[in-house]
Amino acid sequence: MMSVVKRFLGGNTGVILGIMIMVISLFGYRKHVPLAWYVLWIIPLHSIIDIILLIFYDAVSFSSFAFDLTTILVFTLIQIITFKVFTS
Repeated sequence: MMSVVKRFLGGNTGVILGIMIMVISLFGYRKHVPLAWYVLWIIPLHSIIDIILLIFYDAVSFSSFAFDLTTILVFTLIQIITFKVFTS
């Protein structure tokens, strides 16, 4: 049962994250639309929720935790760096 939950949560995280990054990058982020900057905060939030769910279901592994933690750090850093460009 745990391996099914682990595969389901891990697979969905990668697919959802990839689709969101492609859509936001193609349509809003390159054009400096302020809404794209705010929407991009969903990605670190999704990774935080994913870590919480994996811990709750006792399905956390080193690779899933490392992926989510890296995603949180990288996208939060990108958002902080690009703050002035999108909010001015």
